[in-house]
Amino acid sequence: MLILKEKKHLLSKPTPLNNLNSFILHQCTMKLPPALALIRPFQWYKNLLVFLALVFVGDLFNPAHFIRTILGFISLCAVSSSYYIINDLVDIEADRAHPEKRSRPLASGRISKGLACIMSASLLLLSLALAYTLSLPFLAIVAVLFLGALLYSFALKQEPLIDVLTIGTFFVLRAISGPLILHISISPWLIICTFFMALFVALTKRRGDLVLGKKSAQSQRKVYSFYTLDILDHLILVFVAVLILSYAFYCFLTEHAALLITLPIAVYGLLRYYILARGHPEFARHPHFMFKDTKTVAALILWALLVLFIIYDARALHVLRWG
Repeated sequence: MLILKEKKHLLSKPTPLNNLNSFILHQCTMKLPPALALIRPFQWYKNLLVFLALVFVGDLFNPAHFIRTILGFISLCAVSSSYYIINDLVDIEADRAHPEKRSRPLASGRISKGLACIMSASLLLLSLALAYTLSLPFLAIVAVLFLGALLYSFALKQEPLIDVLTIGTFFVLRAISGPLILHISISPWLIICTFFMALFVALTKRRGDLVLGKKSAQSQRKVYSFYTLDILDHLILVFVAVLILSYAFYCFLTEHAALLITLPIAVYGLLRYYILARGHPEFARHPHFMFKDTKTVAALILWALLVLFIIYDARALHVLRWG
């Protein structure tokens, strides 16, 4: 059962956008102090991809590498928040007219433009400084992410297909930042999985926007005049199929072939997310809501535990294999 406190009935059927405002704002904005809401900490989960290399090369318990990856995560979160603030500054007037976004700290006037500019600049400098201490290639990744996010905000998000491909590229940059910080290599299949996972999530979000309010979505972004539910459904099915195949290839080709036993769990998690996103568009619009679904969280935890067991407990695997 999908657990969303106080407003569980919202998930019983697709809900018009304007009827969902109070819930989303209550969950994501109004409960947080204005300065904290402005930097959107609930979006930082995307930067956990920096740990991908650390986990899958079997280096998770290396203290030096773990600390470096933590610093990389902080750098990515800081640069992301810096961009979010700039985006809110640019869209402040549009947000004030938007039924959901009008309660954001800048649009509602709870944070001044001057303070927002200072916060954005400070976060960007912090991110760049941390990245510089870790590695120059990682510094380049951080700079590309920031500049690319600005380009996306001002132009690319209005271009059909290019918008979601750009989002996929951002996720890939986060994934390869881990190897660049630690000076190690990672399977290209994991990078491919990251790319198609991002496309899958981005397209389900587009679908949710259309279902909740097609006219509203089209008035906010002209790119939605291109997307239809039929087009999105076909693209989503293609990308989730490629994602599953990519993960299967990774499991088969890696030195940890026992990872194949995690494939059914991964498939279950993906399909459950897809079903929830189709049945409850507000779930698709806010992917972090998946952490409120007990079955999705259970599948994620079980998958993670199996991955850690297979990669890090070689002796236990030896016993399982030979009896």
